[in-house]
Amino acid sequence: MTWTFPPILRVWQDITKQAAAWSRLPLLPTTESCLLGIRKKQGRDKQKYRCAELAFVVFKRLIATQWKSPSAPDIHRWTSDLLHWANVELHALNTLRDIGVVINGADIWDSFVDQLKENDDTRTP
Repeated sequence: MTWTFPPILRVWQDITKQAAAWSRLPLLPTTESCLLGIRKKQGRDKQKYRCAELAFVVFKRLIATQWKSPSAPDIHRWTSDLLHWANVELHALNTLRDIGVVINGADIWDSFVDQLKENDDTRTP
């Protein structure tokens, strides 16, 4: 199975650690959490779980795009891709804010994108 392949397993464990650190949520590197999503989504933490789920979706996409590649997915490519998709999500939320739609916990996305930018060593200063 893909998740037990050592290069993917190492990256998956790193991603889970980073997502747990950013979101301050108890995330475990289980296959089920990445493939099926995270079940617990309540209150203010709902947006934090959405951030973590986005991290997992980006990883699945990275595996799919590099499936036949001789190189395994790496954490740097994942960070760069995640930053892109988090900015897309943030733009959508800002558009909703501009028209007066209130989404509880949406401010979490601002700090999430800021943290990603700080950790993205693929960007030039």
